[in-house]
Amino acid sequence: MRANDMTKEKQDFVPSKKILPRIMRVLLENNSINRTALAIAANLNYAVLSKYVIWLETKSFVEFTIQDGKLAVKLTESGREFAVRLASLPY
Repeated sequence: MRANDMTKEKQDFVPSKKILPRIMRVLLENNSINRTALAIAANLNYAVLSKYVIWLETKSFVEFTIQDGKLAVKLTESGREFAVRLASLPY
C-alpha cells in the first residue's frame, strides 16, 4: 500500500458509534494497555482495532508509550475528556 493510499484510508475512516465506546471504556479503565490486550478487552479483531487506534491518534485522543518493552496505548487528556463524555451518552 502506498503512502497516498494510507492517507486516503485514514481520511475515509468513520468510527462506529457501537465500537468506539467499547474501546474508550477499556482505555478509561486502564492507564495504558498494549494493543493486543485492548483488542481482547474490547472484543475486537486486531485489524479492526488498529484502524480505530490510528484514527484516535490522528485526533490526539491517544498516544503511544512503551510498557514492559511493548507498545501501549494511553489516553491523552483530551482523549480522557472525550471518553468521559462518550460514556455519558445513552446507547
